[in-house]
Amino acid sequence: MSKWLDVGWKRLKSVMGLTVAMSSAAACSNQQATKPQPTAMSSDSPGPPRLAVDTHVVYPAHGVMKVAGMSTIDGASFYVLKKDDGATIRIPVGALDQVGIRAVIATDDVEAVYATLRDRSRPVEPDWDLRYRTFLEHIKTGSVHDVAMVVRDLRRLKKRSWGEERLLTTALWQLTSELAIASKTDAETAEKEVLSVLGADAPGKPSP
Repeated sequence: MSKWLDVGWKRLKSVMGLTVAMSSAAACSNQQATKPQPTAMSSDSPGPPRLAVDTHVVYPAHGVMKVAGMSTIDGASFYVLKKDDGATIRIPVGALDQVGIRAVIATDDVEAVYATLRDRSRPVEPDWDLRYRTFLEHIKTGSVHDVAMVVRDLRRLKKRSWGEERLLTTALWQLTSELAIASKTDAETAEKEVLSVLGADAPGKPSP
């Protein structure tokens, strides 16, 4: 999932409107996080929130990322966030609130996400363009419930465009990677649980 060349992904990056510096890491780390993990975000003292190294946070439209460390460029301090594919994003220390960085949900909040997946009280928007733009906006918020709604509604469609398939893959990865950390399990197990909650009435699994 490190490369999306389809139009939908290009539109997603355009909607995001975030200016971040990205670079590829030399190699992916296979080390597992030490448990129990320290608190990801802290705001006990005056000033902007702080991130703890080796914890996970959620970056809107990017999903779960690991806090790999800090760096200094031209005298400015940045948090270095690392994706599973090895790519890194640098966020200015004072801009965490501005870009919407948040902590991973707590274990007690997982069931509420499953409730969102089960809720089919509203019909799926029939207009493709409006539906697609709405889904992009949901992913942009960084809310786990908004991402869950994208997964739920895209899975409800009997037919999906190629762009919607890729968007579903993105949303499903963002959702399951966060649920895996919150549930203290692996991403594969979290995905199986999500698909089980969605039920047998949902169409097939998206293409990788």
